[in-house]
Amino acid sequence: MKIRSEKSHSSDFLFPLILFFVFAILALFVILMSANVYAKITDESALSSSSSIAVSYVSQKIKNCGSEAKVSVRDEDGISCVVIEQQISGQNFCTYIYEHEGYVKELFAHEAVALIPAAGQKIVESSGFYAELLSDKLLKISCSDGDEDLSELVVAVNAW
Repeated sequence: MKIRSEKSHSSDFLFPLILFFVFAILALFVILMSANVYAKITDESALSSSSSIAVSYVSQKIKNCGSEAKVSVRDEDGISCVVIEQQISGQNFCTYIYEHEGYVKELFAHEAVALIPAAGQKIVESSGFYAELLSDKLLKISCSDGDEDLSELVVAVNAW
């Protein structure tokens, strides 16, 4: 009886190897495309939201200050500010929200302390921040970012 040995063909080795390389190249292609899509989405969201972040921030700050706080718009040394005056533990404090050196900033200080623009906490980049009292109960907030994307919001003051 003869023992038959099977012959090895080169295709037995090459086919799985080629299949593996095709899979690896396709997987790399999908990963690179996904990274490109992710980068575009994050860039667009960062550009389109910086001005809306500022107006939303001021709106929430006003809503969270309570009904006893006094909201006004003042000119402090040539800087237009939204000023939220409130009493905490029997003492009067002011929260100033303003634009300085390309940023919307916030400064919380005792009412006796004058506004020091450089001391404020940076909130978001901005090329313009404007506030206007439309009436005793309405405040209009406008903010533009570096790309001149303008966001505006009218907020009811002490309406709750």
